[in-house]
Amino acid sequence: MSALELFFLGAPEYRRNGVPVSLAPAKATALLAYLALTRTPHPREHLADLLWPDSLPDAARKNLRNTLWAIRRNLGDDIIHTDGEQVGLSPALWMDLHHFEALSGELTAPGLDVNWLENRLALYRGPFLEGLSTADAPEFELWLVAERERLQLLYLRGLEKLIDLHRQAGDWPAVVSVARRALGIDNLREPVYRALIEALARQGNRGEAARQYQRLRDLLAQELSVAPLPETEALYQAVLNGSLPDTPAPVSG
Repeated sequence: MSALELFFLGAPEYRRNGVPVSLAPAKATALLAYLALTRTPHPREHLADLLWPDSLPDAARKNLRNTLWAIRRNLGDDIIHTDGEQVGLSPALWMDLHHFEALSGELTAPGLDVNWLENRLALYRGPFLEGLSTADAPEFELWLVAERERLQLLYLRGLEKLIDLHRQAGDWPAVVSVARRALGIDNLREPVYRALIEALARQGNRGEAARQYQRLRDLLAQELSVAPLPETEALYQAVLNGSLPDTPAPVSG
């Protein structure tokens, strides 16, 4: 098999030996991503009902056959494995999803390597199946929204872990950079604000640290009608007083 890579994080992409390959039908991408993320073969009837719920059974199965044909024509005959009524993906395929999801079991492991973590996080180019819409398949859309949220949360947890590792190493510019990446996705993530405020202050930029605290306070009031947590207030006062502790405490829970 030629080296085929499937990218589903961000706008979907397919590459064979590093060269982009096109796959136009949205349902073909939806089918591939569903098989990839569920990691198991599925009955044809289930896939047809999932992606063509408004079609009669015979028409839905025909749509599925045509979609499988389009996938094989564009990406290769050996990408899809069928066993009777079961449809699945070849286990030899490289998929960004599987390598990215390895984060889930490693974030709490002792001695996590920074470079390994950065490489896994770099796989997250954007939301799962960014730009894909299948409005005529509402059950698939519900699954897609849930998986987008789950994978984005995993990415944010990974960024928080990376922040912790950079803080432990005293790499404050890296803390600032990663914290801004995380807040670009979720600007109400208070532990990340604390890391950003601390890192700015430890670099001697107490004015910007204070502005970030004010931004957080305003956002929390506007969006959630709450005040910053006591530990955030304590950090802010330490920044103002120039009394940050020598050893930073972990940010992520």
